[in-house]
Amino acid sequence: MNEGLYAIGLWAVAVNAATGVLEAGRKSIDLFGMVVVALAAALGGTLYAAAAWAGALLRVASNHFGMDANASAALAIVAVLALRLVAIRWRIRLPIFIAKR
Repeated sequence: MNEGLYAIGLWAVAVNAATGVLEAGRKSIDLFGMVVVALAAALGGTLYAAAAWAGALLRVASNHFGMDANASAALAIVAVLALRLVAIRWRIRLPIFIAKR
């Protein structure tokens, strides 16, 4: 049973990566960008969405306050990477809602 679930999980990761690459292709993103989008889509999960939102908000806020676009993007990337690495290193997870029966 666990092997079946593992295979389904691997399939989901592959589908998410393919979806990321297709979306990057529609946006005419270069090869490096496609790899980043594919990895982000494929490796989502533990605290990923929260880190992505934090990075997006940081990017928008820094642009709003006049930071250079490249510096703003770099800052957001570093922030998301740092949050993800901390979450992986110390196994930090967001709370999961479990309904009572």
